[in-house]
Amino acid sequence: MYNRRKAFTLVELLVVISIIALLLAILMPSLQKARGQAQSVICKSNLRQWSLIFRMYLDEHKERFMNGYAGDTTGMPNNPRCRLWMTALDPYIKAGASGNNIRLCPKATKSTLERALHPFAAYEQGPAAVYRWFPVGWKSSYGMNSYLYDLDPSIRNLVRPASDSWRTANQKGSSDIPVLMDAAFDSGWPLEDNAPPLWNGYIASSEIQRFCIDRHDGTNVLFLDLSVKKIGLKKLWELKWHKSFDTNKKTWDGRWPGWMKN
Repeated sequence: MYNRRKAFTLVELLVVISIIALLLAILMPSLQKARGQAQSVICKSNLRQWSLIFRMYLDEHKERFMNGYAGDTTGMPNNPRCRLWMTALDPYIKAGASGNNIRLCPKATKSTLERALHPFAAYEQGPAAVYRWFPVGWKSSYGMNSYLYDLDPSIRNLVRPASDSWRTANQKGSSDIPVLMDAAFDSGWPLEDNAPPLWNGYIASSEIQRFCIDRHDGTNVLFLDLSVKKIGLKKLWELKWHKSFDTNKKTWDGRWPGWMKN
């Protein structure tokens, strides 16, 4: 007699597949959470590297920030008028395209020219732009507090009086003054009356909406004392954006959208 090899029945195969699917369903949330935590750690590491880069720049410029001028369509990034944070700090990271590594949060895997309309977008410069904030091909997902720029008010109109700008790094309460953070554009001018975005990643006329992005169950922020912390999005309205920013005053209706949990 021939020995018959016993095979799996269809029912047994379905049971095994069901068990594997159940295990994956149980493990996936934990794996995704662990991956998200790892990405948040990398994001914080990027901001810590930026803290060192800002420190080197400030040491060489008598504690004064860059002047914040936009460049024209020629001579990037060597145009002396172009002194926004990315171009001003570029020599300190030996940049070029390789500088994108620390300009990008690891969660910002998508790309949108000029403006980002979702929370996981990295903004970049459009080739047809009249004023270039940084060279074409550079991407970033971090934005700077524009009130830190050492602006000349005769050249650029400010949303606040020039006296409200910080200009230098030597400030009291530096642990509450934001420098760089997760953002949908390269910089912004938040005000007390800025309403929160309608959904995560939405940008309208409110400058604070450029920074109100939930990538890490909150947002990662580099402060002027060079500390890096994760804060809840509602905390953005309690930061000292400019010298006259009233952290206890909200002139919008005060209602938070449902998607903002913290």
